[in-house]
Amino acid sequence: MNVEPMDFFPGYNPYHTCQREQQSVCTRILTHLLAMVLAIGLCGALYFYLEEHRDLFQETNTTPILDPSRLELLLEELQAIKDSLAKTDMWRMHLDELFTKIFLQQETMIEEVVTKAIDNYDADKIGLYGNSQS
Repeated sequence: MNVEPMDFFPGYNPYHTCQREQQSVCTRILTHLLAMVLAIGLCGALYFYLEEHRDLFQETNTTPILDPSRLELLLEELQAIKDSLAKTDMWRMHLDELFTKIFLQQETMIEEVVTKAIDNYDADKIGLYGNSQS
């Protein structure tokens, strides 16, 4: 037995005359009424659900944007951010100074190591160690 979805709503099948004998007018009317009752029931259920849960779909924040107490809080937060930014800049400058000192020390140490290595190499070529004159 081959059952198609349109067998449940034969009034909505435009090709029903091709598939089987013509349905009666009463069947079509009952099918239309059934579809309308289902649509109205679905819309009614959705309406009652939305009415019951109206608070979920409404905005709860009713505080005006330009409320003076809220502006005071925002100004305090902005001042705190400004202060923390100043502290961050101070730390950044301090760290930049430290990194510059470290870089210069490393440069000096590398220069000393290279100079010693070159001196050692030059001393080895002539059989003497270092810059000593014997």
